[in-house]
Amino acid sequence: AAEDAIRKALATADPDEAAHLRVALARALVGQGRLEEALTLLDTLAADDTIPFPEVHLWRARILEGLGRPWDALRAYSHYLTLAPASPIAAYVHRETARLWREQGEHNLALGAYRQAIRLADARTRVAWRLELAAYLRDLGRTQDALAIYDEELARAASPALRARIHAERGDTLLRAGETERAFAALRAAMAQAVQVSTADVTRPAQVNAGAIPYAYRALSRLVEAGVTVDDYTRGVIDVEAGAYEPAVSVLIRYLDGVTPHRGDAHAYLARALVALGRTDAAMAQWQALVNTHPECPCWGDAWFQLASLYRRTGQSARARTLMLRLAAREDVAASLRERARLVAAEILHALGQDARASTAYARLALEATSPDVRNRAALMAAVLSLDREPTTAVAVLEHALTFEVHPNWWYPMRYWLGKAYLRAGDREQARRTWQELAARRPLSHYAFRAADQLRALGLSVPPWTPDPEPQGDVPQLEVATWPREAARTWAQALAYDRAGLTGQAAAAYTAAVDALEDAGQLLALGDFLQARGYPHLGIRAASRALRVAGLSPQDAPLPYWRLLYPMPARAYVENLARAYDMDPALLFALIRQESHFNAIATSTASARGLMQLIPDTARYVARSLGLSLAQDDLYRPGINLRLGTYYLAYVLARFQGDVPAALAGYNAGPGNAAYWRKRFGADDDRFLERIPILETRTYLRGVQRMWRVYAVLLAEEE
Repeated sequence: AAEDAIRKALATADPDEAAHLRVALARALVGQGRLEEALTLLDTLAADDTIPFPEVHLWRARILEGLGRPWDALRAYSHYLTLAPASPIAAYVHRETARLWREQGEHNLALGAYRQAIRLADARTRVAWRLELAAYLRDLGRTQDALAIYDEELARAASPALRARIHAERGDTLLRAGETERAFAALRAAMAQAVQVSTADVTRPAQVNAGAIPYAYRALSRLVEAGVTVDDYTRGVIDVEAGAYEPAVSVLIRYLDGVTPHRGDAHAYLARALVALGRTDAAMAQWQALVNTHPECPCWGDAWFQLASLYRRTGQSARARTLMLRLAAREDVAASLRERARLVAAEILHALGQDARASTAYARLALEATSPDVRNRAALMAAVLSLDREPTTAVAVLEHALTFEVHPNWWYPMRYWLGKAYLRAGDREQARRTWQELAARRPLSHYAFRAADQLRALGLSVPPWTPDPEPQGDVPQLEVATWPREAARTWAQALAYDRAGLTGQAAAAYTAAVDALEDAGQLLALGDFLQARGYPHLGIRAASRALRVAGLSPQDAPLPYWRLLYPMPARAYVENLARAYDMDPALLFALIRQESHFNAIATSTASARGLMQLIPDTARYVARSLGLSLAQDDLYRPGINLRLGTYYLAYVLARFQGDVPAALAGYNAGPGNAAYWRKRFGADDDRFLERIPILETRTYLRGVQRMWRVYAVLLAEEE
């Protein structure tokens, strides 16, 4: 599609525009694997000295590499540097030539290119490339040169993760040189950056720096391979944090059996490893041992909840509740811990379907708790469960909770449910006033829109929400000359990366430019540029920062902010997909924004990928249903991700017969869970949302449904 559009535009383009379009056409051909055609096109451009477009040679170099012609690629990189020696990405190009020279065995030339790259690089990149150079020198047997770089960087490094990396790589270098004692000391130093253990106080748990763990694990592996003794506690902590659960179990059992007194959190680490390996009963025994024998450990309170969670997972809910009530009855623990235990005990009653008892427990806790989150959650659930039977109880607990200073995350749902409680109790006027106050805050919350719905159901006239009219002058012009020096420098570097097709590096540099600006107008102009350039997620970031700089609430933001905050990239494509599956385009846009903020390369901790955050297994299932083959990185290709994700959303909507809240819950937490919740909690959408037991899914439903309303308005504005 891109190729066709570019060829059509070329028919009427002026010469300067045509050069850019031909480069874009070459990129489209590369995307289809048509490297020879792309190279022929770029060779024609490169031969025309009247076209001042040095990026042509970068694309030629990458294509030549792909065609297995490294020497020609090196000449193309060299030509680029001749034409643009002061380019913001000259450092990157020197590093690429260093890599190619190295692959060809031309080590002196490679080292020279590395040094040029490092000389031109910014501070953060310079450190990473100096460490690359040190590793290269180590591989060449130039140990002292490598060590000199490590020592210099170690003297400057501030973060534990960077220090751990340098120590680990320095240890590897010394090992290769046969300096074992110095090597072992460096490897131990890498571990110490990740896990700090008090030798004087065994009641204190290890202090862990997560960023340093990968390097500490590498150092630990080297020491174990060399037969060096490492204390079992430190070894077990690093193994667990690195995900090496089998060896962690062995060394932690050995530690607990062989050391007296031992650290209480060793039981916690062992339990985590056992859970990961599916050995639930053994994990419960470790949590129980921690509860019984180590009240001094800071992890002691959490052990109660972890044990209760495992009881519930294995169908022992009554035992889990008894455990929570035991903790709640202890006078020797903090009030916040007792209140949290009471909340979990009430949640267990709720999960067991004992709604009346759960409602009573929630209501009592709402009136007695001092912890804000516990009090607010208990009040909300007491209202949800008691609304039909005892609306006066719902009113009382919500009014009590709202007498305190309440975070907006709690204020909106509690005010909404207070309006429902007033109406159920027969106080229509109080319900009206409560909902009118809430509806006035559209579009800040899902509950503000729901309040407007309730007012309309009462027969009251509620004007629709629309953004403030667009102010005179629209979005400011992009005037980089007026920016602070560092922001302008970063933007120039980002633009150079972008023109060279290095989108990952460009996005990082554009992000730095956004974060360096302090003027709302400049941020809006940059956001508008980024959205047009194909970085809608960075347009959102720029607009959000502009709101903070200007001191504006989104509610008061004029239309240019909304166009950036809620972008509609590839609108025609998305709308066509929505129509193909009989779906509201506003819903599809809302889901994409919630999932990824329109970042095509977004990846979650659960390995969900791309615009619609598809889990690979789900994507493969959908691809088979559509008769498609799926390559490893296809989920990061917007067109493919949108097609698969829209199909899956349509499948879930069809399964729930168009029930959007249930379908959204199914998209987030799995259709099986959503079906169970809908059957269990009934047809009322408000109750369904609040009673979902997973906070992430409740938050997800609120977010998507709020943005669905916003996108519906913005799409109508654009028509």
